[in-house]
Amino acid sequence: MRSSYTSSYWYPLVGTAVLVMSGQAMAETVKWEALSANEQAVLKPFAAQWSAFPENKQQSLRRWAAKSPEERARIKQRYADWKQLPAPASSASFSSTQAL
Repeated sequence: MRSSYTSSYWYPLVGTAVLVMSGQAMAETVKWEALSANEQAVLKPFAAQWSAFPENKQQSLRRWAAKSPEERARIKQRYADWKQLPAPASSASFSSTQAL
């Protein structure tokens, strides 16, 4: 026979595990002062509004800052090249990536 203690013990653990694995667990935003010097240098244009960004936006920007300067330059160049494509080509390119 199961005790009520065992059942009540597992429910919160299972619920927490499901939230963490689904990415829905509440995460805290990071204060600007807690960023590394490199992150602050790369993300300087966002300094004024940093505290207003949700956690997922901050994480995305921190991943950008973690890339090498060469990688960021390559990504920027590819985006600029993509923007220069004629509208039908860029639309077709977008549609083809959606099929993946």
